[in-house]
Amino acid sequence: MHERIKKVMSELWSLSPQEIPDDASANAMTEWDSIAHLQLMLALEMEFDIQFPSGVMMNLLTLRDIENHLVALSATA
Repeated sequence: MHERIKKVMSELWSLSPQEIPDDASANAMTEWDSIAHLQLMLALEMEFDIQFPSGVMMNLLTLRDIENHLVALSATA
């Protein structure tokens, strides 16, 4: 799952997956601004065939948070 998320991020931001740190966050990456965040959430929804509630979406501001949320969703599915 971690690598799939990084792949989505890398495609959106024209980076290699290796350029995205495992502790990537909106605060630490210049590519990850508010517009990029919305694009990322939409791309992840398509990649994982899910829909984030808007309240949850706005709190997923790190790679780790996104991964933890997706793991929790898959555990309840």
